[in-house]
Amino acid sequence: MPFYYLSFILIVVFIPAVTANSGYDPAVGHDTVFKTLRMNEEELNHVSALQAIMDYNKLHDFVNTKYQTTPLTDEEREDVEKYLGNRPPSVVDTFLTDEDRKKLSEFHKSRLLDNIFAVVRQRLFELKPSDRRTAVNYMWPNADNFILQYFGVEK
Repeated sequence: MPFYYLSFILIVVFIPAVTANSGYDPAVGHDTVFKTLRMNEEELNHVSALQAIMDYNKLHDFVNTKYQTTPLTDEEREDVEKYLGNRPPSVVDTFLTDEDRKKLSEFHKSRLLDNIFAVVRQRLFELKPSDRRTAVNYMWPNADNFILQYFGVEK
């Protein structure tokens, strides 16, 4: 069980929370969409910050803007369009308050991962089970049983 918790921290929270300076490469996320768009370090740090506060609409808008200005092959264009077509469900947009997002941003900057978990988990448990499942499935589509249980979602 501790192994799953450790892998969850590394994959879901720690990796997006650290900067490129410490070895994290946000460009490998989302089937390399960020790498395809040839984002620089500043842009990748912005992606990391948006992921940390779970503002997927702003992230999609940012990716779309970059997509419009980056020369791409047809295959690369198709990959980015697939990513852009996967918009967040409304529950993902609304389950965190503006105050929550401010806290998450501060926790992200300070690397307070347990605090990030606490805020997200608390808010998810305030949702009805079907909305919680929708949110968790969007944010962590490949979550294992341990992660699903942690967030109160049954397989």
